[in-house]
Amino acid sequence: MRDIAAAAKVSIATVSIALSRRMGTARISESCIQRVRAVATELGYLENYHAKALKEGRSRTIGLMIGGSGPSYIGNQYWGRIASGLEFAARSAGYDVLMVGGTQHSDPVQRTLNLIMSGRIDGVVVPVNLYGGMPLAFQQIKAPIVQLFREDLQLRPRVLFHDTPGIVAAVCHLAELGHHRIAWLGYEGLTSRHARYQNRVRAFQGACARLGIAAEHVIMEELPEHYAIYGHSVEAYLNTMRPLPIRADVTAVLCMNDACALALLHLLGERGLSCPADLSIIGFDHLYADITPRPLTTISHRLDEIGAAAAAMLVRNIEDPEAALPDEEISIPSSFVPGVTTGPARTRER
Repeated sequence: MRDIAAAAKVSIATVSIALSRRMGTARISESCIQRVRAVATELGYLENYHAKALKEGRSRTIGLMIGGSGPSYIGNQYWGRIASGLEFAARSAGYDVLMVGGTQHSDPVQRTLNLIMSGRIDGVVVPVNLYGGMPLAFQQIKAPIVQLFREDLQLRPRVLFHDTPGIVAAVCHLAELGHHRIAWLGYEGLTSRHARYQNRVRAFQGACARLGIAAEHVIMEELPEHYAIYGHSVEAYLNTMRPLPIRADVTAVLCMNDACALALLHLLGERGLSCPADLSIIGFDHLYADITPRPLTTISHRLDEIGAAAAAMLVRNIEDPEAALPDEEISIPSSFVPGVTTGPARTRER
């Protein structure tokens, strides 16, 4: 700091004020602040992380829970997209992200609690779907926590996903193309166990009813839990879908996710049929739609935005706890993304 003061021709106190980014910068001119910071950059000045954290009383790091004691779900594209949006938003706000899981010797919840209580992280985002609900221990501590997804848990602040808008838009799109009988392709097990899938099926059936479209529910045999909830294995879906009977008068299918839609595309090829001439196909999640040879029509989960919203909410609660809204809730609506896998309803039987 003495070197910076000498080079910028200011006092050490002015250097401290200019580099601190605190309200004290109002005591010196903007041109002076910029000159000092330019000199600091030129001389390679870096603040000491530990000294700064001790002075501010926070680590400027937020946690993201990523699963249990085994391999994390961060490698899965679904959770990876959420983490990507969260990390970028946190970084833009001046925070780092620490991914928190468990080990063979430590429970992920206890590890997270230890990190919060030791001051290593200032708050945490919890995707409660990975833990079957919000761990009770988190409800008993006074620390900034944001939960993701579970609408049935009355715990806030939280970021939710609203399935209905994209599904309604997709059904309207098919109605405009002349489709009169369409199907939802999913798993009975998921529909009965998970509120999110129940909401999607109800939204699909409700939109069809309002538009006078016949709605089918095509049910696949249950996949292992690993594939059914977190996996996106096209091969796994394809093997399950081969024996499926889809009515000959069904002209369009909404699939539970993009991998399922890609498997259905492959299955059509095996049967000598084409998309969209013989069958229009719509995916869900928007994970693979842009990297397929032919852009997939899909419904976007807007995963990056969900992660970014969670980071922004958590940072606000960390930086201004007195203004924090304990009941704050943000709902990210799904959106319809047109591609080339939907077209006019065919007029002939397959």
